[in-house]
Amino acid sequence: MLSNAACSIITAMDSPTQQGYLLLADISGFTSFLAKSELDHALGILSNLLEVTTGALQPLFTISKLEGDAVFACAPASRVERGETVLEVVESTYVAFRRRLDAVHRRTTCECNACRNIPSLDLKFVAHFGEYGLQSVAVWEWLNDSRKRERWARAEVKPVLQPGGRTKQGARNHCVHGKSTIVEDVLDWRPFDYFTVDGTTPMGTIRTTYVLTPYGYGAGTKLTDHSRLLPRSPLLKPFAKPMLKLVCKMIHADQQYRTMAQEMKDADRQTRATMQNR
Repeated sequence: MLSNAACSIITAMDSPTQQGYLLLADISGFTSFLAKSELDHALGILSNLLEVTTGALQPLFTISKLEGDAVFACAPASRVERGETVLEVVESTYVAFRRRLDAVHRRTTCECNACRNIPSLDLKFVAHFGEYGLQSVAVWEWLNDSRKRERWARAEVKPVLQPGGRTKQGARNHCVHGKSTIVEDVLDWRPFDYFTVDGTTPMGTIRTTYVLTPYGYGAGTKLTDHSRLLPRSPLLKPFAKPMLKLVCKMIHADQQYRTMAQEMKDADRQTRATMQNR
């Protein structure tokens, strides 16, 4: 818990369960590859391969989590008219992975261990059909999708910098509240567990880490934010906590989270009603 946290909110959010396909795509051999390689080049290669893997799995699959060298994805049964489509996506993803792997290896002139050992990597899949619940994924979307944020945050959210065309570490948003604009920079990004942002205000920078914790299978997600104010002047450091409380009160932080929870519930009801009417 950060020292002057003042806006910690815990919200239980229900999530529907549904039938569909669960898929794990895992880069095999990466642990030993990493142990024998230069870290900066190894991580760059991993990022490149994860990018092509996630891109090939979409739009049939929704990427639910990236965990190290593995991609977790899901697809509701209503989205897959033919079971063979899943196998076809797996096959095309593997082909895309191998092509990118070969291309990276051919184009590099680097003689470091990481670049020389690229051919040792491969991609394996585990697929399962059954019932699952969307928990942290849904909450994550409502926190980070600019259009959904605008429905509960009382601000116009404008993405102005997205490295690689997506929100991740290094991204920047402009959050417009009336005549004032807060510049929001993403410092840390771990879907769908936590992320950290810095928001500039006249009082200083508010650094907030949002943490998502699943309650259990189908039971919902706990959202907690840990915030601290970094005052513009060192003389104001003793007053950081009361100043942060004032900011949270001014932006109606408690009400914003309650509004988000209600918006999620309304969207869930609409989704269930649509599925029942099919």
